[in-house]
Amino acid sequence: MLAPKEVPEDWRPTKARYANKEDRWVGNTISAGNRWELGFLTSKNIYLAVDQSDEPGRAFVASVTR
Repeated sequence: MLAPKEVPEDWRPTKARYANKEDRWVGNTISAGNRWELGFLTSKNIYLAVDQSDEPGRAFVASVTR
């Protein structure tokens, strides 16, 4: 599992969550795999997140990008 060791002091954590495979996830969807997410808002109001899952790669990337 990857996670940032340190982030700038002016970054604000906005979310930290975990779901087991088939648990409810964002928007009342069902998680296709075990997954976690850690999100921050930077001092310039840019949202950054670390997302990991054991879901199939293409489906997972499509689910976490816009």
